[in-house]
Amino acid sequence: MQIPVGFGFDVDTVVLRKLSVEYFQQGSGTHHFFDLEELKGEAAEGKPIKLTLRGSVEKSFPYLLTFTGGSGAELLNPTKPWPVEVSFEFLGTAMQVNGSLTQPLQGGAVDLMVGLGTEDHSQIERLLQTTLPKVGPMALSARSPTGT
Repeated sequence: MQIPVGFGFDVDTVVLRKLSVEYFQQGSGTHHFFDLEELKGEAAEGKPIKLTLRGSVEKSFPYLLTFTGGSGAELLNPTKPWPVEVSFEFLGTAMQVNGSLTQPLQGGAVDLMVGLGTEDHSQIERLLQTTLPKVGPMALSARSPTGT
């Protein structure tokens, strides 16, 4: 992907609050709900890109997602690997992703460490309407370095 010289973006802060989506599944006649309490994004020139989402699913299951990356300038015209940090909390489960992307818009290398942990599967089972194997509290981590 060729980025024009001098192209960039500079966003101090963008905030969305109180966004609710209701999805009606016609075949089963069920309603599903997604509430975004707040989305906050920042991409100021020369500073890390940040995004935070907080809300609930089905009016009962709170979630929190945070993302921090490198600067917009480094994303568009990379001179070094672009740092990435993501965390996600949902139903007693936490996921962390840390690492870097080398020339991400050109399909370059990915080097990520992923960690996942949960104490209680019952809320996940309730949301997914299924039964999971009873393995107790668990944690999993993996590293995925890939090249071009």
